[in-house]
Amino acid sequence: MSERDRRTDWTVIGAVALIVLGVWLLLGRIGGPWWGVINRAMAWLAAIAWPLVLIAVGVLLLVADRKGGLGQGSATRKRLYRSRTERMVGGVLGGIAQYFGVDPTWVRVAFVVLAVLTSVGPAIAAYIIAMIVVPEEPKGADIEAPVWPQPQPPGTETVQVPPPAPAPAPPAPPEPPAPPEG
Repeated sequence: MSERDRRTDWTVIGAVALIVLGVWLLLGRIGGPWWGVINRAMAWLAAIAWPLVLIAVGVLLLVADRKGGLGQGSATRKRLYRSRTERMVGGVLGGIAQYFGVDPTWVRVAFVVLAVLTSVGPAIAAYIIAMIVVPEEPKGADIEAPVWPQPQPPGTETVQVPPPAPAPAPPAPPEPPAPPEG
């Protein structure tokens, strides 16, 4: 995926998010009997969001430990860094994605959902704290390569070349002369 495609994807995601937010605010102004039900459902989701996050983080830590990513000797231990290559703001979510070996887009989507469910403030505070606490990825460090596909630098595209044409068939031997008639 080229940088232009990535920008286009984020433009579309941002546009859809603005449209959804605008519709949400408009419906809140118009109201209606069903609007109270939706607001109560969102409040209930916000109330259970942090316990669900704690459970999800615990499950991720158990899975990472089972895969051998945690608790190993210091020489082979994987470290969490803020990403230099997969960053939108501070590289925290890109670093988390690299640490767990998943696509950073999914980590970002999960963060946005969490932020919406927790009234945005706690998620932003956690992100800022992570930007301060988590060190930035060292330059030129041999950090484990990410699992997701990476865009190729310009000029390194794979070009398919057709197979060589088959060699021409050898000429057929001349036919023997016909026997004389008679």
